[in-house]
Amino acid sequence: MSEEYPLMLTISGIRGIAGKSLTAAVVERYVEAFGAFIHAHHRAGSKRIIVCGRDSRVSGLEINTAACELLTAQGWTVWDIGIVPTPTVQYMVKKHALAGGIVITSSHNPKQWNGLKFVGPDSLFLSPDACAEVFKDDAPRSVGTEHEGHLVLVGDAAEQHVNDLLQLPIIPVEDIESRRFTVALDTVCGAGGPIMAYLLEQLGATVRGQNLETSGLFPRDPEPTVGSLAEFCKFVEQSDADLGIAVDPDVDRCVLIDERGVCFGEEFTLAIAVDYILSHVGRKGCVVKNLSSSMMTDVFAARNGCELVEAAVGEINVALAMREMSAVIGGEGNGGVMLPDLHIGRDAPVAAALALAWLAVGGGTMSERIGAMPHFAIVKHKVPLGGLDPDAVLERARTVEIFPGQRRPEVSTLDGVKLKGGSWWVHVRKSNTEPILRVIAEARSKEEAEDLCDRVKKALFSE
Repeated sequence: MSEEYPLMLTISGIRGIAGKSLTAAVVERYVEAFGAFIHAHHRAGSKRIIVCGRDSRVSGLEINTAACELLTAQGWTVWDIGIVPTPTVQYMVKKHALAGGIVITSSHNPKQWNGLKFVGPDSLFLSPDACAEVFKDDAPRSVGTEHEGHLVLVGDAAEQHVNDLLQLPIIPVEDIESRRFTVALDTVCGAGGPIMAYLLEQLGATVRGQNLETSGLFPRDPEPTVGSLAEFCKFVEQSDADLGIAVDPDVDRCVLIDERGVCFGEEFTLAIAVDYILSHVGRKGCVVKNLSSSMMTDVFAARNGCELVEAAVGEINVALAMREMSAVIGGEGNGGVMLPDLHIGRDAPVAAALALAWLAVGGGTMSERIGAMPHFAIVKHKVPLGGLDPDAVLERARTVEIFPGQRRPEVSTLDGVKLKGGSWWVHVRKSNTEPILRVIAEARSKEEAEDLCDRVKKALFSE
């Protein structure tokens, strides 16, 4: 596949440019391989049903229709749940004991992209080994049946997701309702408008929204970061809101803005959720985050006497570690919160509910509460692969002396290369979702973090 139209096959699923690298033939190949894989690994007690959902990308309807037809041709009963968050598909698999699920999404990638994410019968994305089996060139694509399946349209999946979330004892619905929050909401014309508005209304909030329609015509960079949310921050302040909530197109990432219109960054979402579960709910147990997530989470885990475990980047890696460690909460620093009480997957409705609970139970304003949190500065650089050999770059990161004359940092090679000092770290790794290398650093100040990134990039990428 050309560099102009890349097709990416990773633990984050399949992503490509719709109609260019993500063609009808590609969709057919991998949907059939997934159907055959689930058939071969059918879990006792799970229904012979696969659920399909999609984000709002314009190309999604055609891909979803094709996926449903391919699966019914294999004899599967298929639930088509329409435009929904990625975590809603995962939750439906868990709640109804389904055989698996397919999400048609490219998450935060630009609107010309689309993709396929595959959910196993455990409601997690496929493991790296399972992905390798589905992606291999000679993967079986037939289930050996002449029985034709059928399609069922399910229209209330998002409502089921929210209603069951709000039944959790750890969500203090009455406390949240009593605050009568005004919440500014931006769902970037992705799948999040209906479910996020419904969630907030069920919690007694007044919603002041923008970009809530599910048109798939993203009005800004769909990745919710400090830079892409500048206009929304102004909207939050002008709305006299208590806080702002922004999500990505498939609603697995959530970013919070305070009442002044200040966005501190996506890293605060997980830290707030962890603080609430450990400090306010009083849970004791393991916390899992990925290697590129902020040290804020480490601080809250330490304060509460809880073990902190780092996993490789990628939701499935965090999920598998959470399951192994029986973690009480986990997630990724990109705004993805994973709460096993509901399901083990990044979930923006969960993140929003926990943030409102944290604010309601702890009192004060959003700016006061965030201001009292431990603060670090994190910077995230992207280096296009171009002609780079990522494996060679990572090998160089393992061997080259990047900080001469200083005490040698702690080195982790669990995922790329992470160098860690006493109050700083820098992480170099190949992206699972874009054709880039990521260089991420965190330190006490932005200047120090930028310097760490610059020194690493100079050592690894300079001729």
